[in-house]
Amino acid sequence: MTQMDFFADRDKTIDERFREFDRENPVVYAHLERLAYEGVNAGMKKLGIRNLWEVMRWNIWFQTKDPSNIRLNDHYHSRYIRKLVRDHPDLEPYFELRKLRAP
Repeated sequence: MTQMDFFADRDKTIDERFREFDRENPVVYAHLERLAYEGVNAGMKKLGIRNLWEVMRWNIWFQTKDPSNIRLNDHYHSRYIRKLVRDHPDLEPYFELRKLRAP
């Protein structure tokens, strides 16, 4: 990402940046899906998106040495958890969703 790209992105909302990132990096969502179901299948009663996010961050770097240079923006936690619960309603009881503060 060039400096110009960075400043251009500042004009977009978090939701817009998230949708673009998600579209360009489907591996991120796939990792989160897999980790969430691994936790459920292991008997966990509650899951935290930040915990899954950090495990995923480690896995993406460690398993691949991050050749894609994916930069995982921590502002996307809340968007990914909502997408995950929307796509997999059976996961909803495992997560606590809070009200979004930014569009």
